[in-house]
Amino acid sequence: MGSGHFPEEGFGKASYVRNLLYMDDSSPLTLQKKLATITIICVTFKDAAGLQTFVSKPSCYNLNVKDKTPNMGTHFYYGGPGFSATCP
Repeated sequence: MGSGHFPEEGFGKASYVRNLLYMDDSSPLTLQKKLATITIICVTFKDAAGLQTFVSKPSCYNLNVKDKTPNMGTHFYYGGPGFSATCP
């Protein structure tokens, strides 16, 4: 999964996703402006800090969520070797 490296190996080894945002049912979706046939919509996204994570097979792969930083926002490293002798 990812690069084949566990997230603990960090930048340059593990795969990552940065500037993680999400929207849920409470995220407002508002019409901003209608120009002829073009409709511009604004969606409010939430920073993903504080989301709970779940990994079903940590000996196969893992997930390491990091706090928000100026360059990476809320981000996470993920991955692992997948199927192997330690991951049946």
